[in-house]
Amino acid sequence: MLPFEGEALENASTLILTFITMTVVYFVFLLFILSNVVLYYSCLEAKEAIQLLQKIEQIGNTKRIRGIEQEAL
Repeated sequence: MLPFEGEALENASTLILTFITMTVVYFVFLLFILSNVVLYYSCLEAKEAIQLLQKIEQIGNTKRIRGIEQEAL
């Protein structure tokens, strides 16, 4: 498979294994950080309901004719 023998093969396999391991570790770390960011904003939204309050403020502000939204000119 690899054109190496002896110590060179061992060094190459160690290098490849280290690269793969570090890639997996960094990917898991990235997933951990991203999941905590999503959790933080989910908890913030559940506690303060920012988007819900913005939508409630917009209720009744649109121009309507007999229940149908009026076309903006």
